[in-house]
Amino acid sequence: MFAELPSITKRSFYTRRRCVIMFIIICCMAVFCVLKLQCTNRLDKFIIEFDSDSLRPDCRHFLHHTKHPTVRFLGPKEIITDRKELMKLQKAIPQQINFMHFNNHFRNPRYLCGIESAAKQNPNHKIIVHAKNETDFETQTQKWIQLLGDKIKDRLSFERLDWAPMFEDTPLQQWWADDLYKESKWVDQNLGNAYRLALLWKRGGIYLDSDIISINPLSGMGRSVAMQRGPRIMNNAYFSFPEQDLFVWDMMEEFVLGFNGSKWGNNGPRMVERTYNKYCANSNPEENVDECNGLGIADPPRFFPVPYSKRNQIALPWTSHCKLMKFLADESIGVHWFNKYYKTLGIPKNSVLGTLMQLHCPSVVEAFTPTGLGFVEDVGENTFPEEAKEWMGWEKDDGF
Repeated sequence: MFAELPSITKRSFYTRRRCVIMFIIICCMAVFCVLKLQCTNRLDKFIIEFDSDSLRPDCRHFLHHTKHPTVRFLGPKEIITDRKELMKLQKAIPQQINFMHFNNHFRNPRYLCGIESAAKQNPNHKIIVHAKNETDFETQTQKWIQLLGDKIKDRLSFERLDWAPMFEDTPLQQWWADDLYKESKWVDQNLGNAYRLALLWKRGGIYLDSDIISINPLSGMGRSVAMQRGPRIMNNAYFSFPEQDLFVWDMMEEFVLGFNGSKWGNNGPRMVERTYNKYCANSNPEENVDECNGLGIADPPRFFPVPYSKRNQIALPWTSHCKLMKFLADESIGVHWFNKYYKTLGIPKNSVLGTLMQLHCPSVVEAFTPTGLGFVEDVGENTFPEEAKEWMGWEKDDGF
């Protein structure tokens, strides 16, 4: 009997050790669950419960369109219903959507909403982010990238903004070599205006500003530019062109010829307007058939459904603006939300903009949290969340 005591003691020791280990594991799991619950409750504080039964019909229409998108392709001015025409438009434009990020470091996660929503609405397109520091951009957004899922991750890539090679063999080459780009209040902004033109000339495809939330696919747009309103002029926040399109070459020439670095918009929207008027509106179209024939001018609702002069509308409660929500679902490809204005403002969680972000870029909201994106409880609340103050106003001098 006494000879067995050591083995009994040994077994008892191992049993106790297993119990202690299990106890520690259970405690850790409990702590994890409590923390997760706290985070979830904090998240739910800002996430809207979209109960369609209690909504007005137009708001229900918007919500149904978002959750159950139909195969419906908007053209520059009308819906494309002819399948052959749609295939022709899709073949004409390389299936890649380009975004740009001009800052040395990634700070403002709201930009990612434009990228995620475009990827979701256009599942056959590659998504390319051209960043000043592409390594930092990719590193700082890893959590978001992982949440996107393989169907988007496999189409997403990052490239460095490499000015000189992109401008080479274009009208912009000498402008760059002579350092004329430095004669500007907004150097990076004007470099970006030039870069998107050279990029589309060499590769073709689609360019979108990052503060455009996509809510319908781009496949019906073909070769086109966008019109805004308030003022009603063409804009360079969106382009869609085939490779080596002559109108893009004309825009590069006009960019250099009319460059003015001290006048906001002169080298962007106004440049597009001047080019169109010179070659398509104020001259004989037969002389510029390659530039002008087949160039679609997208009506303002396609990308500028809310004009800058009424930009406060997107900060108002979405359930009180159901006609606008239905209009967005039916008539808009993207909603330009004017980051230049909103970058230092909180976004009310139940506003038009807050709702668009929650529904069309949920991975951004999950990765950076609503407070990290600058969401606030109520319209008119001016307190910017602490989590978002790290990047608030970061880009105040870059022209955005």
